[in-house]
Amino acid sequence: MYTTEELGRLEEVPLRDIWPHEALNFTNWLAQEENIELLSKELNIGIEVVDTEVPAGKYRLDILARSSDDETIVIENQLEHTNHDHLGKIITYASGLDATTIIWIVEDVEEEHRQAVNWLNEHLDDTINIFLCKLRLFRINNSPAAPKFQVICEPNNWSKAVKKVNDNIDSETDLLKLEYWTKLTDYIKQHPELHLKERKPTKYNYYDMKLTDVKSSLAHLSLTVNTQKTHSNSNMDWR
Repeated sequence: MYTTEELGRLEEVPLRDIWPHEALNFTNWLAQEENIELLSKELNIGIEVVDTEVPAGKYRLDILARSSDDETIVIENQLEHTNHDHLGKIITYASGLDATTIIWIVEDVEEEHRQAVNWLNEHLDDTINIFLCKLRLFRINNSPAAPKFQVICEPNNWSKAVKKVNDNIDSETDLLKLEYWTKLTDYIKQHPELHLKERKPTKYNYYDMKLTDVKSSLAHLSLTVNTQKTHSNSNMDWR
């Protein structure tokens, strides 16, 4: 049994202590696959980074990404309190890049901006999703700092929608597709000579992969499977 003296002390770490420069440090950190996965799990969205510092008019979007159903995601990072400038930017980026999902990551949230995002989620149609996330860092004693994303605002009925999708995974067809893509993922891992980067298997009828020997981050191989037929299709997509 542990005594009080043996227990560690949880300490919050200022974000700028770990990431002094938002674009050079934090954006590059978040864009790494193992780190974007932390955000992906918190939001229950499959997120695949396409590029960073993407031109959008006279501004630059921090991260351009795609969802598991091939929809465009814009991610704006702000290692400070929310402000009007960044609220306007996320709308500008989404409209310019025809995004369906906006993710705004901040150090802290002003009440008027929380209200604004909730108002947008209430009044926009259900094809547009806006997430406002607070990022915090913690350490115990002298341990490495650990990030924690906290969802402050999300689309109306998002939790119910996610539960509905997850509940539907038990259909025979969905399980068949998941098993199919899982076996393909395992095969790709075992054959590095294919120069393909696998992605997390899903229950959907498509599967996208990056080509490791192609420099363009916008190039990927897209596979589809038709459960009603005995063949599948694939095509190169250069966008």
